[in-house]
Amino acid sequence: MASFIRLAKTSFLLRNTLPATCTECVRFLGTQPAPLRGRSALVTGSTSGIGLGIARALAASGCDVIYTGFADDKVLAELQEDFRKYTSVKATYLPADLTKPTDIETLCTEAGKHCTGGVDIVVNNAGFQHTSPIDSFPLATWDAMMAAMLTAPFLIIKHLLPAMKTKGWGRIINISSAHGLVASVEKCAYVSAKHGVNGLTKVVALETAGSGVTCNAVCPGWVLTPHHAAVKKAAFSWLRHS
Repeated sequence: MASFIRLAKTSFLLRNTLPATCTECVRFLGTQPAPLRGRSALVTGSTSGIGLGIARALAASGCDVIYTGFADDKVLAELQEDFRKYTSVKATYLPADLTKPTDIETLCTEAGKHCTGGVDIVVNNAGFQHTSPIDSFPLATWDAMMAAMLTAPFLIIKHLLPAMKTKGWGRIINISSAHGLVASVEKCAYVSAKHGVNGLTKVVALETAGSGVTCNAVCPGWVLTPHHAAVKKAAFSWLRHS
């Protein structure tokens, strides 16, 4: 437990400083080659937080980006202008409710149409949190979290993997969590979904071995994003005094 607390303190207090705009990514990567020029990526949950940071970094590396997530029209317009002004790639927003299999199928089909040669890179990042003791955890919330954070990555991989295998190249990155490795109280759905994502990742990696397609999971600790904004003050207090 002590080692986990040290890990949490390091992760939260040092924080991952996400790029606030595409221009910050360009400033960092602009003098580097564009290793992903000609590639296309689908990043879910990419209108804010970690997903948006990933989408911006991919764009700054020369990769065309399909981004999706919930945001109002003003935010979407600002994001599109940011991509247009500071990168030379094609950035396309496609709406989808990832708790609905039909929306996921449509998202994958439309993403393929916008990507020359199909989607090369998939980043399954979308997710949300709900905290409650197990004995009062709403079943509808459990089902929605499993759908968005475990079933959606499965379906997206299922839809897009065949084309990746056919062309002999693909990268699948599942954004899991430290909660895919350990547990916290009152987070039964989130912890279960993230453990499931890690298991899914391992199976896909084994099934695609030698095909030119790779599948990996990333397990971040606490990152200062809108996802954690509501608990920031209390968490800082706990971490500084633990």
